Amino acid sequence: KIAEGKNFPNYSVINLYLSEEQDLLLTFRLPVAESEAGIVYSIRQFEFTFDLLEKHPERKGPEIYGHNYYESELNVPKAKTSVIYLKQEELDSGFKPEKISKIYKYQYKIVSNEEWENAILQKKPDIICAILLPGNLNAGKYYHMFFCASDCKMVFNIQSNIGFCADDFDRLSQMVK
Repeated sequence: KIAEGKNFPNYSVINLYLSEEQDLLLTFRLPVAESEAGIVYSIRQFEFTFDLLEKHPERKGPEIYGHNYYESELNVPKAKTSVIYLKQEELDSGFKPEKISKIYKYQYKIVSNEEWENAILQKKPDIICAILLPGNLNAGKYYHMFFCASDCKMVFNIQSNIGFCADDFDRLSQMVK
């Protein structure tokens, strides 16, 4: 359904508020496919936010997202030494491994949902997991999020209206250099 553009994602979020101020602090999109590891990913994003706010209380609001992108710049080089896990059901129908191997010289693996979940739940080092997150409400767009299985910190993020495809690896290759 994703590959055909017929799957408009459910849009579920978890909102984080500061109780003393009643102001929205941060919103996390829940993954398109429900999973225990997807919830763990979201919770780890909250932990990252709490840690950041403890160290930098002035960064409330949109600046937190900016810091997440800063972290991704630090993590992008890990793609050279890690294996990227892609779930079979989240691939675009036009996903062709032979095309990927021409543009991406590092390792990736198409895995079952169970293998993907275990990498996150067991905090496996040297694994980068890819996850589809819903875009805007009632929009057929997705965020293709790549993150470290060990700590769920962002490596790479791209917006698209299809499942994982060669474009993801083309852009990642340009960043990893």
